[in-house]
Amino acid sequence: MQLTDEEALEKFLCEDDLYYFVRKAWPYIDPAEYIKDWYHQDICYHLEAVFYGDILRLLINIPPRSLKSLICSVFYPVWAWIKKPTEIFLTGSNSLSLATRDAMKARTLMESHWFKRLWGDVIQFKDDQNQKSKYYNTAMGLRQAFSMSSSFIGEGADQIIIDDAMSYTQVLSKMVREEIIDRHNQAVSTRFNNSKTGREIVIGQRLHTDDLPGHLLKNNPEFYHLCIPMRYEVDSAYSYSDDPRTKEGEILTNMHTEKSLSKLEKTMGANAVAGQFQQRPSPKGGLIFKRSWFNYYRELPTVLRWVSSWDTAISEKKTADYSVGGLFAQCENGYYLVKLFRDKVGFAQLLKEFKLFYEQQPVSAALVEAKASGQQLIQMLESSDDVHIPVISINPQGDKVFRAELASATVEAGKMYLPENAPWLSDVIDELTLFPNTTNNDIVDIVTQFINWCNSNAANRVRIYSL
Repeated sequence: MQLTDEEALEKFLCEDDLYYFVRKAWPYIDPAEYIKDWYHQDICYHLEAVFYGDILRLLINIPPRSLKSLICSVFYPVWAWIKKPTEIFLTGSNSLSLATRDAMKARTLMESHWFKRLWGDVIQFKDDQNQKSKYYNTAMGLRQAFSMSSSFIGEGADQIIIDDAMSYTQVLSKMVREEIIDRHNQAVSTRFNNSKTGREIVIGQRLHTDDLPGHLLKNNPEFYHLCIPMRYEVDSAYSYSDDPRTKEGEILTNMHTEKSLSKLEKTMGANAVAGQFQQRPSPKGGLIFKRSWFNYYRELPTVLRWVSSWDTAISEKKTADYSVGGLFAQCENGYYLVKLFRDKVGFAQLLKEFKLFYEQQPVSAALVEAKASGQQLIQMLESSDDVHIPVISINPQGDKVFRAELASATVEAGKMYLPENAPWLSDVIDELTLFPNTTNNDIVDIVTQFINWCNSNAANRVRIYSL
């Protein structure tokens, strides 16, 4: 059936502009009125760049309920098929049901009277390959849904879309986080039909420093990062240059008023707001330790007492924990972190670093957490009579969060000082302010161990071992 001039123009504009297509196709997917927002068009521009091969890896971090799934996982693959019906898509999520949901919505759109009227001659489904989670068109284009939470066996792909790789409950488990990241690195990312032209889109809000987006930001610089927080942050490390907002705290979407958003943020809590809304898995100031609480120094004042604090691990494996040692100066106005050792070493090297700390600056107390590796170090001290080092065995009380909260009052009072030009300063600040949403918390351990010991009466009960 021949198209009218109006239909022919609409068809042309839809094919030329993904954002135009989204607005025209909207009523056939969602009965609610489409509410226009500036970032919808920006997302579409980036997806078009993916389709044309200008961007091969795209990471989108944006708050929930921002139409990210509809635009990226429903409208975009359909629009791509209109332009290139042979395109093969693998589309995944944290569960097969969610991935299948979006695949079915896309098929519903393509089965609508409006779509068939404009593109029925281009897109038709193969009757023998038309399932909920996997379907072909007659040009041999394919869409297959998959789950990031289970073993992945699928077709090769021209494009891979991963929408919310981890759920909020999944991301709380370190084991699950690592499994999903391994699945991405070892299975999903190897499915491209052509490694030179294969394209990948990863979408979701930030839930943890070590979620899939966090992993990609740290280890995959080829990903173009489109990061749009709910409230504008002037000094954000991932600010989007074309964000039209200019005022700190300015709201992203027309779906919220200041009153409704503030109420929602209060219900969610600071941690959830930081990840899901602001796209950084820690409140701007920090969770337990606020960034603004720390002071910085260039020169040490008069030192009343030197103390070292250690959290040990005796393995050089890449997956092992770090051994961390810190040299602290207790002064009249507070505590100063002066030196930091942080590495994955065997016992012999750990013992060497421990001795070197003391040789360079004798201490009144060397605090060592009495866990398995620390206990081995303490036992070595007990059986040797080389150099006298005042080592104190620390048996932690409560979990890491409890100990951090106990020490936080001292930091909040402005009594913790960090060297402003130390090469490891950013590592210390990041780990302290992101805790407990971090993979590594060894620096947190030595800082809280030192502060809590100084705030106790233990300094009067120092037991001397010899080395």
